[in-house]
Amino acid sequence: MRGNGIRAEILRFGLIGGGATLIHTIVAYSLTFLTGFPQLVINTMAFLVAFSFSGVGHTYFTFRVRQNRLRAIAKWFVVSVAGLIAGNAIIWSCMTLAGQPAALAQAIGIGGTVVFSFLASRLWAFRPASEEAR
Repeated sequence: MRGNGIRAEILRFGLIGGGATLIHTIVAYSLTFLTGFPQLVINTMAFLVAFSFSGVGHTYFTFRVRQNRLRAIAKWFVVSVAGLIAGNAIIWSCMTLAGQPAALAQAIGIGGTVVFSFLASRLWAFRPASEEAR
């Protein structure tokens, strides 16, 4: 799983994450213009579609999980939701407590979420069962 090195793993993580972000954006904007659903419903639906892509992508491509794939995807869901909550908390804190502009708060929130998601994925969600036993 780690045979190609950390740099290659980070690149694959970025490719899948970028694809998931694009999918999330397309779904959210499409639903916004095509339906009358509330924005939180639309964002949740877009999140779930993008999560499906990223869960499969990270399992088979980024971290190349060979066993317990369903378990890895379930753990990825926990990481994804935690990342969403953490990112929102960072954005809120930057804007409300530190008085930063929204664009800077978003950038900090996204950056923090990406780092958190990669580390949690590598060290927990997609960690091979053989390494968990150690």
